[in-house]
Amino acid sequence: MPAAGWLRWRRWLALGVLGVVLLAVLAAVLVGNQPPSARTLDTYCAALTGGDYQGVYQQLSPRLQAAGSEQQMAQLLALDKVTSCSHGPVSQSGTRVMATLSLVHASGVKSEDVVVLVQGSDGRWKIELIRQL
Repeated sequence: MPAAGWLRWRRWLALGVLGVVLLAVLAAVLVGNQPPSARTLDTYCAALTGGDYQGVYQQLSPRLQAAGSEQQMAQLLALDKVTSCSHGPVSQSGTRVMATLSLVHASGVKSEDVVVLVQGSDGRWKIELIRQL
C-alpha cells in the first residue's frame, strides 16, 4: 500500500475509533444521569420482558409483595407475556415518584399504567402501586 494510502486509512481508522468511544461515553452519561427511581423502572421492564419474574417481584414494595406470592404473580404474568415495556419520565415529590408505564403483551394488547414508587428507609426505590389508565 502506498504511503499516502496507508496514512489515509490510519486517519479513518482513528476517526472511527474516536467516534465509537465518544458514543460510548455519551451513552454512559445519559444512562448514568437517570434518577435511581427510573433505573428501578428500567430493571422492572427488563425483567418483565425477559420473563424474569423473580426480578419483577424484587422491584415491588413489601406492600405489593404481600398481595400475592412470587409464584402467583409469575403464573399470572405468564398467561400473556409482556413483549415490550417502557416508561415515561419520572415525577418526584419527596420519597414518592410517579411515572407512566407502557406495556405490549404477546396477544397484542397494549396498556398504559400509572406506577408509583416509594423510597424505602434503605434508600432503594420500590414499586408501590400499579394502576391501569
